[in-house]
Amino acid sequence: MPAKDLVYKKILVVRPDRLGDVILSMPVIESLRAQYPKAEITMMVQTFVAPVVKGYRGLNEVLVYDPKGRHRGMSGTFLLAEEIRKRRFDLALVLQAGFQVAYSLFLADVPKRVGPLSKWYSWIFYHRGYRQHRSQVQMHEAEYNLDLALQTGVLGESRKKRFPSLFLDALDVQGAAYWLEDRGYNRNPPLVAVHPGMSGSALNWPEEHYARLVAQLLMRGISVLLTSGPDESALIQRVISKVKSHRGIIDPKAKLFDYSGSEVRDLRFLAALQVFCDVVVAPSTGPLHLATAIGARTVSFYPPIKVQSAKRWGPFLRHSDEATVLTPAVDCPETFKCAGEKCVFYPCMGSIAVEEALAAVLNQLEQAKASPAD
Repeated sequence: MPAKDLVYKKILVVRPDRLGDVILSMPVIESLRAQYPKAEITMMVQTFVAPVVKGYRGLNEVLVYDPKGRHRGMSGTFLLAEEIRKRRFDLALVLQAGFQVAYSLFLADVPKRVGPLSKWYSWIFYHRGYRQHRSQVQMHEAEYNLDLALQTGVLGESRKKRFPSLFLDALDVQGAAYWLEDRGYNRNPPLVAVHPGMSGSALNWPEEHYARLVAQLLMRGISVLLTSGPDESALIQRVISKVKSHRGIIDPKAKLFDYSGSEVRDLRFLAALQVFCDVVVAPSTGPLHLATAIGARTVSFYPPIKVQSAKRWGPFLRHSDEATVLTPAVDCPETFKCAGEKCVFYPCMGSIAVEEALAAVLNQLEQAKASPAD
């Protein structure tokens, strides 16, 4: 039966992995809402991502998956299955899931379960699936998510392009404004956020390069907000130490703000801080996609490895000039991971010069100044 003839009343969208993956799944939510305007749509995400998607337009509820807490082990699997069962979903659209979540959907007996046919258990636990071969990188991750919903018949034939967008309320933004003002930010010089950390899912720009970029921005009178995840405080302190070791005259108007360690709150607060930043600098990581979702201009660093490339994981936005992606100018032969010292280009990420990154940031600042309405 074609999707246009189906009427789902209660839909569960499953994406219980990292922040960036979840944000790149949000266009699916908006497409589902457009096709099923009266449906109750729930999204399953992990605990740390929940603050970002709560209140997202198009969602009625967030089902929090806690694999290290209440959903841990076999008893946690049965608990998750019961939480799913009592909501009486008509459809579970699985964009990504490990064995436990897929098995829980099966135990909950959701009438229709669809997802990617990428693991052995997906052939058992899903009623319908589609094999995408995402490692071939024929499209962006956000497009893969939409394509899965289309190919499995959940969505109709329309391929309207939608983009991740996060809307913060006045209290979110006000809280971030107070945090910055308490530390001396007066909104006068430009503010650039630099997020040097990542989980390791892709190659990163060298730590020393981040420090040199921060120093160069401060010397030009541009304030910098260093941001981190809850476990990246040591990295931020090393970057700050290296910034201080660089010789140069820091413009007295410029300030260096440290959002790390005990300062770190949830991801929604990080997004609110990014609202005040003219540019966000980051590698291939969730906070980069968070920045694009709130409409910030970005400068990012991506490896040339096929499955880690910007073609699949880069900023996914309506206006391409709002993002600058920097990648080593090498002909990388690798598909999945870096070959290390076996590669003649190793380590290639350091070949992206600080001067090139600085020029990209300054260019984005100029564009922001020229079009403040963006």
